[in-house]
Amino acid sequence: MSNCITNSIGANIKMFREERNMSQLQLAEAVNVQRPSLSNWENGKSDPSAQQLLGLSKALDVSVDSLLGNTRNPKQAVIVDTSILMKRPMIIDELVATFDEVIVPYIAVSELNNIKDNKRNGSKSQKAWLALCQIDRLKNAEKIIFKGEFKKEGIADERIFSVAIERARGVLGDKVYMFSDDIVFSFLVTAAKLPNLENLTFKTYADKFPKETERDQLRSQKFYSLVKCRKYNAVENFDMTGVDINLTDVETGWTPLIQAVRNRDIKMVEYICNLPNVNLDKLDNQKYCFTPLLHSAQIHRLDILKLLVEKGADPEVGSAGKNAWNTPLMVSAWGGWKQGVEYLLEQDVCVNQQDTNGYTALIKACIRGNYEIALLLVPDTDVNIRSRENKRAEDYITQMNLPYAEELVKAINNTVPR
Repeated sequence: MSNCITNSIGANIKMFREERNMSQLQLAEAVNVQRPSLSNWENGKSDPSAQQLLGLSKALDVSVDSLLGNTRNPKQAVIVDTSILMKRPMIIDELVATFDEVIVPYIAVSELNNIKDNKRNGSKSQKAWLALCQIDRLKNAEKIIFKGEFKKEGIADERIFSVAIERARGVLGDKVYMFSDDIVFSFLVTAAKLPNLENLTFKTYADKFPKETERDQLRSQKFYSLVKCRKYNAVENFDMTGVDINLTDVETGWTPLIQAVRNRDIKMVEYICNLPNVNLDKLDNQKYCFTPLLHSAQIHRLDILKLLVEKGADPEVGSAGKNAWNTPLMVSAWGGWKQGVEYLLEQDVCVNQQDTNGYTALIKACIRGNYEIALLLVPDTDVNIRSRENKRAEDYITQMNLPYAEELVKAINNTVPR
């Protein structure tokens, strides 16, 4: 047999034995083999024969198919990475409704707790706290499973992934998803070569598990109109049955949440953020395809920016229209919004992201002559990144011949990129 099947049989024998509170010796005697032979089966070192499988089936009171992992009602299990819980702290309820098993590795809980306790993490600390609250609330739910990592050493990602590996090998008939937005898991899943293990990101999750609710276009449009007209009481009392909370308005190209942001209506923004199934990162349907966070950066509303991040919006998501891949940090740097830049840097966002012109936030600040913002960005930015014009941030400064150019160039030259 292949290693995967051998490991699967061994894991199943051990699982059914422990469920019946049997020792290895008791089961070995029941199937008339030596205890070391049974230990080798459970550890994937050898396979039981067909006759021995029948004996195991009788002793454990399970079918041979169950021992082989060929379950008639295969389960769908998901292992949740810390990155998912940080980006959408309230997602646990949704996962419980979607999957047969929701596995939370203990190390993910530990990482959340460390983030929560580090006060320098700002809104990240708040999101970690929210995620932990949801986990605690559902910890006794039938579908929630907490697992210790099987790989005890190494980086956290590898230890979390060891939980997925063990679950996938346990029952080959089940479908197991490693849910993470961290690209390293894509490589780990590919390298594992397990047919029943698949990498899942927020994008593929939305595609594979669409919400099967009927949408009422007229009611959805009416809800959007109430938001647009700032009718908060009417919105709060509106019957949301059939309403597509992420509807893109044909006329404006905005979702209700983006409309509330553009209205600078923070009370409405908060209400919509708390509605089930709201997509905090959905792009608008205008020329630049902005997210709600990008809009809040464009209009320089720090209270709305903070609220969206605290509710789980991803500050790394960029635009997708003309001049794509603009992040909230880039928009803030371009617009000379120092408060926004300071806050986003506190969130530890990527400063080296480039848009389709090859501009980083630092290059944008230099082009626009936003001197104070450029100085904020210099320490963390790779100053040697070049745009599509093959120019660095320093090149844009010197060509503009501005009064502060010499001081800024000096700051860049004294910087060692981290």
